[in-house]
Amino acid sequence: MEIFPLRRFYPKTILITAVLMLLCAPPPLQALWGNSVTGYAELSGVSSETDDIRNSNLRQQYTVSFLKRVTPFVSLRSSLRYYKLDLAQGQSPDVWQEEWQPSGEFAWTPPWFAFSSNLRRRNSQSSTLATRLRSDLSGFSFRTRSNQFPVLTLRYDLTRVRESGPDANRKSDEKRFQSGLQYTAGRHSFSEGFTRGQTRNLISSWESLHDLNNFRWSYAVNLLEDKRLHISSNYTHNYRHQLDRVQGSATILNVIPVVSALYAADPGPEWGQLEPLPQLSDGNVDDPTQPQVDLGTGSINRNIGVDFGFARPVGALYIFLDAASGPLTWQVYTSSDNLNWSRLEEEVEVVLNLGYNRFELLFPTVTTRYIKAVNGGLNEATTVHATEIQAFIQSEPETTTESFSQSHFVDLAIGYRFSERLNTSLSGTYQQEPLQGLDGDRRNQFYSMSTRFRQTEMISHTVNFHQSFQDFAADSSDLKSLSGGYNLLVAPLTTLDFLLSISRRIGYYGSGKDQESGNALLAVHGSPFTNLHLIWESGFSRQIQYAIYTASETWTHRLTANSALTRRLDAGASLRFQSSQSMPADSRHLRRQFQLNLNYRATNTIFIRGATDINMDETVTYTQDFLFSWNATAKVKMGLQTYLTGDEGGARTSRFNTNINYKLGTRSTIFFGFSLLDYRPAGGARTANLQAGLRTGF
Repeated sequence: MEIFPLRRFYPKTILITAVLMLLCAPPPLQALWGNSVTGYAELSGVSSETDDIRNSNLRQQYTVSFLKRVTPFVSLRSSLRYYKLDLAQGQSPDVWQEEWQPSGEFAWTPPWFAFSSNLRRRNSQSSTLATRLRSDLSGFSFRTRSNQFPVLTLRYDLTRVRESGPDANRKSDEKRFQSGLQYTAGRHSFSEGFTRGQTRNLISSWESLHDLNNFRWSYAVNLLEDKRLHISSNYTHNYRHQLDRVQGSATILNVIPVVSALYAADPGPEWGQLEPLPQLSDGNVDDPTQPQVDLGTGSINRNIGVDFGFARPVGALYIFLDAASGPLTWQVYTSSDNLNWSRLEEEVEVVLNLGYNRFELLFPTVTTRYIKAVNGGLNEATTVHATEIQAFIQSEPETTTESFSQSHFVDLAIGYRFSERLNTSLSGTYQQEPLQGLDGDRRNQFYSMSTRFRQTEMISHTVNFHQSFQDFAADSSDLKSLSGGYNLLVAPLTTLDFLLSISRRIGYYGSGKDQESGNALLAVHGSPFTNLHLIWESGFSRQIQYAIYTASETWTHRLTANSALTRRLDAGASLRFQSSQSMPADSRHLRRQFQLNLNYRATNTIFIRGATDINMDETVTYTQDFLFSWNATAKVKMGLQTYLTGDEGGARTSRFNTNINYKLGTRSTIFFGFSLLDYRPAGGARTANLQAGLRTGF
């Protein structure tokens, strides 16, 4: 039938027609809209070859935007975006993806409040799916703007997702209402926030209702003469309730609402905390996050996760991308505290869905509060960024699940300045929250004291002490820790100072010691010449794990030098020696590391950087990095970079990148890039990528 191709190219026709009308409009008509209309266009192609298998893609993106201030307080905004990707996969079938997205916004901003409403539709289709996907987003927001009264915030969002076609299986609605109230009275500050959400899958008859309430109070005051005494306090209460209902007769994947999305670039995924990255769960699957989560070329160890707020079942993760990607490997980890992570023993099925530009990770259902995915492998695509992460639950028929979560957090800090030379502070916190996976609550208590004494202009002392308790209402041993430290700073000259730091920490599990650690550091910072800065550090650390009867001692010595050799040449070098001994095995491990880097500004338009890193322990490994950047003219910019890693066994990898940008005008640029990645000596593949394109705007 002819209707299908006409519908596919209808948005493209609208955009081309609009652009021609704007460009060909007579000057009086152009003056009428002034700068109200803007546009953007990008056309780029990539050709790559991996072990004699060729892949190529053509990417098109066109956008026309309109912004008009009708009155001093009323403005209108609208846009139309078209996107098309054609991908030839060598031995695999060719695929394409196409979408168009119109949107509109009305804003009313008088001096007393700000009100806006918006509408957006996204239609997408691909060769890998027989269905067409449509997402409709609408909503409004309201915020008062007076400083004399409490600030009121209201927001409502509605998202409707529909599929059409013979294999349609998506029909869902998501509603979210948010309200907030902020008020400051003297030294007191109050805020109250409430969110109610509803997610419904109309095909599987699955529904999720969740309420989130947050209250916060803070207080700060300076007392006594010269404000010597400072007191501050905070109280926060969080409450969350969620109800999941399934009334259908079939098992199906349904989206799980999350408290926050998390991210970290960490090569050791078994231990380490992920930080919140809200843009990974804001519903925008098109645009990369800021900061960007790069998944292209050799970018690995990207830890992308979510926090559900409480432990709950999860059986799938979807990671959305801003462009077509090559295959990657993924591992899934779970955690109860966002610190200690356990890898899933079950096999994770990874599906690269080019129709939706996403990785689909499927695994047997696991119950956890925190979950993350960690990528590995070599991506054939050079420029790929994560845009969104979604978690899913495998809903069984005729089930109802209800969950509650509540936490209290209180802190108090007191600081007193005895004199200009002596300052002391005392702080304490109390937190009560549900204990994930067990009955009852967990109570965290913490207090600390710190004193700083400036003996003379050259000598200062700092002493600190910390103690914390974790009490569990359930049948579990409590935790306690004690720690203290002392710092001595001696600065006989403005170009020379000495630092001595000593600390110790003891942890208890129940009534017995669980672990103990001690650290000592001596550091010397000096600048014997104006352009030369030297750092010498010698440190000792001791770790004891009583539960498993192990201990380790480590000595570390490091010498670092940084110098501005000339006005255009900077250099830095570092030598590091480390010796570790583990007991009771009495094994010794030595590590020697050398680093050198040079930055050379040959001219005002040419910059060169070189760096090398040699690591010698059980084997010798090295990395080399070279960068050349040249602004040839006001319109031409060029760059070249090589990166080489290897070891004495002959396994090595190399990466070469070059790019050229030519500026046609104030908003138009032609770009060209080439990259060559060779992982064959390390058992991988060789991939060559060629990219060229045009970006322009009006």
